Amino acid sequence: MVKAEFAGSIDLIGSGEVKKTVLLASSEATKVMKAPTRISLNMLSFEPPVQQYNKSDIPIAVLVEGEFESVYKNRLLNSFLSLMGTLFAMSLAKLQISFLL
Repeated sequence: MVKAEFAGSIDLIGSGEVKKTVLLASSEATKVMKAPTRISLNMLSFEPPVQQYNKSDIPIAVLVEGEFESVYKNRLLNSFLSLMGTLFAMSLAKLQISFLL
């Protein structure tokens, strides 16, 4: 069990070429607020209405597996690339990336 008072959610959108595995999801009593929302620790001193906690299983941590284009593609100068003697930044990299907000 993980306690998170103000956890951010992750929308599972995108292509089917990427495998997405939910690692952590919210409980069956979750309140969702649209961003941006002003929050304050003062909110903890009030008892909120139970009716507001009507969502469940909202993804909070997701493992994304697949092939991703390098974020450095077309960002490095050709002079730097030739100095390094490789075009590693221009190739596709096979990665496993975890997102946790």
